[in-house]
Amino acid sequence: MAKILLLVSLLLYITIAEAAPIPAEWSATASKSINAMKLKLAKALDEVVLAAPPPKRSEVKKATTGHMKTIDTLLAKARATGDEKKAIRIASSYEEAADLIFSII
Repeated sequence: MAKILLLVSLLLYITIAEAAPIPAEWSATASKSINAMKLKLAKALDEVVLAAPPPKRSEVKKATTGHMKTIDTLLAKARATGDEKKAIRIASSYEEAADLIFSII
């Protein structure tokens, strides 16, 4: 359970740290990076849910779903800005978080 809380905390930290504006129009490279991050992070968060004790799975699922919604909200709000490099850095940060999850679980 401590590992799960650590992983969820890590994702929350990255969300807060990287909550700055992202680009409005993304290049193919940025779109590819963001889509790859979303797929990888979704798989990692699914693993976190599966690693949770059965009585806590619904709580963990709710938390991980909240993190994905936060990421989607950040990216949706970012469409109005133009800092593509920041979007790629955010995607990279979350992809690194997913790699950490895979290395722990």
